[in-house]
Amino acid sequence: MTNHVPPAAEPTSDALGTQLTELNNRSRWYSTQLWTVPFAYLGVSALAITGFLKDTQDQLWLVLFAGALVGGFVIWHMEGIRDGEKRAVENLKNLESQLHLVPTVEYKRYIIPFLVAVRVFTVLFFLGGVFHLWRQFC
Repeated sequence: MTNHVPPAAEPTSDALGTQLTELNNRSRWYSTQLWTVPFAYLGVSALAITGFLKDTQDQLWLVLFAGALVGGFVIWHMEGIRDGEKRAVENLKNLESQLHLVPTVEYKRYIIPFLVAVRVFTVLFFLGGVFHLWRQFC
């Protein structure tokens, strides 16, 4: 017995319009995440470091290493979101073409400063952790 899959029917204009709306919403969500996640990471890191500095600096290296570790995960997460945004934009372009619409969607590179900032602070947190650990034990 073979599994015969019938060919997919051409989607209707209504179905394409619904898909266009959903992809628009998805690309907006991705774009929002790409600027809110870095601000949240930097804000929480600043609060953790300043909160720790009020008490003691003996274990500051640990907070800085934790900030660097979390920064690595934030970079990984942001790259995944960035990939999703690119796919959503490409799918939107294809849908606009299928619906005979003037192409309006494009991938913007405004997010690059945020990506750079997270990478720079991740490296700075790591180097700061190394420095404070070295200073404590040497």
